[in-house]
Amino acid sequence: MLLASILNGIRDWRDRRAAMSYLRRVERDDEPYRMMKTLALVEEVKAAAFCVDKDGVLEAFTKLQNHSNDAAISSVTAIRGLLAVELLDLAETVLQQGL
Repeated sequence: MLLASILNGIRDWRDRRAAMSYLRRVERDDEPYRMMKTLALVEEVKAAAFCVDKDGVLEAFTKLQNHSNDAAISSVTAIRGLLAVELLDLAETVLQQGL
């Protein structure tokens, strides 16, 4: 009984290790696409700001924050988009987070 329990524990550990290795490989392979999505979302904020679409900028910026908060608080283009449609409170909050 004890030996079977030990063997099951080893099998479980091996399966978890293989699964984590697979997930790391998938994340590493997915990284270029994640960067492309981030850039597309920044461009979406820029396009909405160009059209002076306040709701569009807010929606695009929210999507950018959900996808990559680091990019949202460090993107000059995204912050300029917020300023262009006069979302000053949000821009100020984002700048404070970035600092």
